[in-house]
Amino acid sequence: MKNNEDDEIKITKEEMEVYENCRQSGIANMFNIKRVEELTGLSKEKILYIMKHYSELIEKYNISRVR
Repeated sequence: MKNNEDDEIKITKEEMEVYENCRQSGIANMFNIKRVEELTGLSKEKILYIMKHYSELIEKYNISRVR
């Protein structure tokens, strides 16, 4: 049975807010993972997890997608 790495990653509301603030600022291309890491302090693994599960995390933490 394959181990699903996603099961081990937990994203807090604060981490999601930091990611979303970076996204909304437009300061970085969100596909430039290294730059997003620098700006947010989030790990590459967490950034990729957020990208993959963006909609469900936004809804889970009730974060506005627009300013």
